[in-house]
Amino acid sequence: MTYKELAEKSGFPKAIRASGTAIGKNNVSWLIPCHRIVRSDGRIGHYR
Repeated sequence: MTYKELAEKSGFPKAIRASGTAIGKNNVSWLIPCHRIVRSDGRIGHYR
């Protein structure tokens, strides 16, 4: 799911950055490096 899709499903379609920020603040994501960010152009973004 992209940050945009998450924002839309949350009922705030313009809150794309807020979605990314919230996910980035999740402490579990630092412990379990299990996702890569797929950019909107299809390229692989940053790994965490």
